[in-house]
Amino acid sequence: MTLEKKQSTPRDRKADAMRRLQVGGTGLVLIALLVGLSTLLTSETRQDAANGSDSSTSAAGAAGSTSTEDPLTDLGVEPATNEQPAVPPEVDAPQPVSPIVPDLQPDPQLDGVPPQR
Repeated sequence: MTLEKKQSTPRDRKADAMRRLQVGGTGLVLIALLVGLSTLLTSETRQDAANGSDSSTSAAGAAGSTSTEDPLTDLGVEPATNEQPAVPPEVDAPQPVSPIVPDLQPDPQLDGVPPQR
């Protein structure tokens, strides 16, 4: 069983070349659009930073919500409570004592004895 290679005609080669040019050109146009979009976004971000406005604070102000100290309440995940958290009474806790491990103490019999070679 032999595979016969189809002879390409000049017309096929021209169509193949045109298809390659179209794909390459489309890729270049898409890259140019992505670069332009990223430039637009970064320039607006820099302008916002220079003006001192923060997008998160402006979005919260636009929603009309009052800001609290609890972000979960701001998001509506947790109901707002007016109670202050209870402060635990101060208890004199005992200071931790580090245990003495005999294996880690130096051997008193070895003090002043030169090491043997």
